[in-house]
Amino acid sequence: MSIEDKMSGDAPEAASSLLQHVIDHPSDYAFFFDVDGTLLEIALSPDAVEVPPGLPDALRDLAERYGDAVALLSGRAIAWLDGRFDNAVVPIGGLHGLERRDAGGTVRRREPPPMLDTARDAILAALDDMTGVLMEDKGLSIALHYRAAPEQRLTVKRLLTKLADASDGTLEVLPGKAVVELRTTGAHKGSALLAFASEPPFAGRRPVFFGDDRTDEDAFVAAKEKDGIAVVIGRPAEEVGATLSLPDPASVRAFIARAGASSRVDRTGATA
Repeated sequence: MSIEDKMSGDAPEAASSLLQHVIDHPSDYAFFFDVDGTLLEIALSPDAVEVPPGLPDALRDLAERYGDAVALLSGRAIAWLDGRFDNAVVPIGGLHGLERRDAGGTVRRREPPPMLDTARDAILAALDDMTGVLMEDKGLSIALHYRAAPEQRLTVKRLLTKLADASDGTLEVLPGKAVVELRTTGAHKGSALLAFASEPPFAGRRPVFFGDDRTDEDAFVAAKEKDGIAVVIGRPAEEVGATLSLPDPASVRAFIARAGASSRVDRTGATA
């Protein structure tokens, strides 16, 4: 039965029924999670986000029940995610897919183009005139956060668009929530999801992707291409072509706890 068939009927009731089906059939599904705005609440600055204490263990429980078919797909670097999530998840698509670590621990990472160094110098020179804008250098991309200075949005976008246009196609602009990123071309979250989907333990399972932002839309498309489920956080599903929506990161974490705990025996040997 297709996902569309399972979604027939009243939308909230059908969404609840579909998520329950995912919980009831752990051998059929694989999970992919965006981080900021999906697993975690967005903070004023990139380093101010907080990982709830129980989330790493909840992800471990989820992976145990779903045959280790759990991955993170994030704009963050793999090293940052390992540190914040206590190495709870091995498969990670970091930097929007520009670096990817498979379930066996092998990391593949693209090389930054020479034009990124030129762009970095130009951004550093321009920051003096962009009060309140924070620069986050990720090595393969540079993000400018303007959450504390929303009036700088157009200035930030124009600067990074100009630099991308001068890069001979090696750099592109990726807008997000109160952030614009200048990034190396050649991969995105959708391509990372499809790469995972061709490998064990994800191969043969329907992907369930949770995301909230424009940077997640390629993965929404990829998940649905594989007859999977696209779950958007904090936005109407029809706005981004998702299958269903959840209201906030807390609801995503609640689903993870429920799916990972269902019918399992916890580490103390007691039934969860």
